[in-house]
Amino acid sequence: AKIYELVIQDKPVDPLAKFHLGELYELAGQHDKAAAIFIDYTKRMPQANGPWLGLSATQEHSGRKKEAIATLRSALTHLPNDGILHQRLGILLADTNQKPEAIKELTRSAELAWALASYNSGLIGTLRSGGKVPQYYVPVTRSGDSYLVDAVLNGSKKLKLVVDSNADSVAFSPAL
Repeated sequence: AKIYELVIQDKPVDPLAKFHLGELYELAGQHDKAAAIFIDYTKRMPQANGPWLGLSATQEHSGRKKEAIATLRSALTHLPNDGILHQRLGILLADTNQKPEAIKELTRSAELAWALASYNSGLIGTLRSGGKVPQYYVPVTRSGDSYLVDAVLNGSKKLKLVVDSNADSVAFSPAL
């Protein structure tokens, strides 16, 4: 952080450079300096999630989880569809034993950012099972060289899906 301060000291104030300095302060355990930079950045650019996440992390690492939760809720007033902010809030709520709210935030996060869905669903399962990692058994049927599973889409439409253990995603026809 000291070296970076020297590098940017004679340059015009670049908000991104200051943001990175805040990250370095956080890594160095200088939470107050980091928080001051992140607070300034959130005022200048409330539509950027990085400063909000940085500020909540400094608060959490300083033992102020309630404050970190309030910061993330404030961030979501500016960025209501940010899956990462919802996820971070869900994790903090889970850490403070606010399970129903944590599950709500983690679910919203997965709806907004499908790449977070796998991690979130595991955490939700753990929250619902009292800390034990749940195990799921899904019956499959064989059809030639393929395996099929029964599924329900949107709570009502029953269908069979082909299991592809190498698939990155699932696609449905517009008619379905």
